[in-house]
Amino acid sequence: MESKILEILQSLQDGQKRMESRLDSMENKMGLMENKMDSMENKIGSMENKIGSIETRIDSMESQINENTQILKALEHKVDVIKAEQENIKHDIAHIKGDVEAVKKDITNVEVITASNWADIAKLKAVK
Repeated sequence: MESKILEILQSLQDGQKRMESRLDSMENKMGLMENKMDSMENKIGSMENKIGSIETRIDSMESQINENTQILKALEHKVDVIKAEQENIKHDIAHIKGDVEAVKKDITNVEVITASNWADIAKLKAVK
């Protein structure tokens, strides 16, 4: 009977050793998993920093784009104003051109009349 008890105790001890071995193996695996988790946390932290940097750059670019858009709109407005002023100048030039042509006609008429008057004066002097 003692030998059976010894066998049972030996069997229990062997089972306990196997369980301890399995627990040690599990602890090692858990340690590896913790290391991997720590590594993943570090990588995620690094990614968060990079994303923050990208967000900062995007905000800066967005601000610059808004400023450029405002400048572009101001320039477009100036172009529209200049076009309107050019149209007014074209109209004024056309009006002045018409006036100059009318003055030229008048001067030509004055020259013709003056020439006619000189001819009349010459005839009157010749008759005297």
